[in-house]
Amino acid sequence: MEPRVEQRLSALMCRAQQGDAAAYDLFLREVASLTRAFARRRTRHADVAEDVVQETLVSIHNHRHTYDPGRPIGPWIYAIARHRWIDTVRKQRRRDEVEVTVPEEFRDVASEGGELGAWVRDAMTLLSKSQRLVIRMLKLEGHSVAEIANATGLSESSVKVTAHRGYQQLRKLMENNDEE
Repeated sequence: MEPRVEQRLSALMCRAQQGDAAAYDLFLREVASLTRAFARRRTRHADVAEDVVQETLVSIHNHRHTYDPGRPIGPWIYAIARHRWIDTVRKQRRRDEVEVTVPEEFRDVASEGGELGAWVRDAMTLLSKSQRLVIRMLKLEGHSVAEIANATGLSESSVKVTAHRGYQQLRKLMENNDEE
């Protein structure tokens, strides 16, 4: 951060800590711009960058009393931004771990009206009751793994395993159908 930007932001934050709302508004606008550039250097997804910006601004707001005017403000801002970036990456990683991905060959099985094709309907009847229920809730009704776990009494792990095994069974049925 350039020394003059550092001094300007530090002065704005000092005034904000003393109750100057206009200085605080200007401070947050400038920090948003800096944080946006920081986040965009780390991701190509604009929505992820904006999440980092918003989370950083909330954290700065909640912890503005911790800024010591005798210390440089740049490292304080970037430490908060870095921590919000790390939190965002961790959340995304956790979200990716709980999502169940549909095998590529099953992505386009829906017909024009949104109804499943006759083959898939028939194949679904060959799955176990729990596999049918989980796949129907996941892919036709759009429920999350957590929602299905709550509704069925299964653990989230069990929901994912059940869906995976159902997909495997459908894949086998599809392979057998192709051989005939």
